[in-house]
Amino acid sequence: MHRTVMWSVAALAALSMSGCHRYVEIAPEMVSPGDVIRVTLDRQEALRLAGERGELQEELTGTATQQTDERRLGMSYVGTRGSDFRDYLEVQWDAVQRVEGQEISWVRTAGLGALAAVVTVAILEIADESAGQGGEGGGINESQWTRIPFWSLRW
Repeated sequence: MHRTVMWSVAALAALSMSGCHRYVEIAPEMVSPGDVIRVTLDRQEALRLAGERGELQEELTGTATQQTDERRLGMSYVGTRGSDFRDYLEVQWDAVQRVEGQEISWVRTAGLGALAAVVTVAILEIADESAGQGGEGGGINESQWTRIPFWSLRW
């Protein structure tokens, strides 16, 4: 049973890292300010931006900004230069090969919920089994307890 819990926790961690969203291809005219998008740039534009930014990336994920119109795409994104600050990027739509919009993946969300339920049941089952090992009439061996202060109420 312990092995099942370990695999369940590992699967839960992997699923939660992928998030409950996915990217689907959309038409450039569907992009509006505030949308989370992922764009694939042509090689020429990626090289031009690499000269300005110091890093070569053909695929960028960020948020469309107010500067987005029918001629150019303005987007803010988190740079990969070790900074937590958001960078701003502006490219011509001609240089964008593909645009993907973010949407909720109901399959991943349901899978994450089901996996969390399985892990919870497995943990409760293990706790129930270990509590019952005190022998007949023995109950729980409180000398093996470890106190973990989490919440304290005093009256």
